[in-house]
Amino acid sequence: DGRRARTLQSTEGRLQEVVWSPDRRWLLVGWPDADQWLFLRLPGVRRIVAVADVRREFDPGGEGGGPFPRVVEWCCAR
Repeated sequence: DGRRARTLQSTEGRLQEVVWSPDRRWLLVGWPDADQWLFLRLPGVRRIVAVADVRREFDPGGEGGGPFPRVVEWCCAR
């Protein structure tokens, strides 16, 4: 569409499951190697919120050793 690509964030390891928030102000990105979800506030990535121990959050009572959860969509509509 003619827009130029630009780097929003640089990390070590693989990123996956990039999903827009319903209002398109945030990107949610899975970072399995760090066991984190990254929430990037747009435009211009004014803020990054990292949520750690994602595997443990989706494995209550477990050791957090399960597969990294997939992000499919945000829970709530606009």
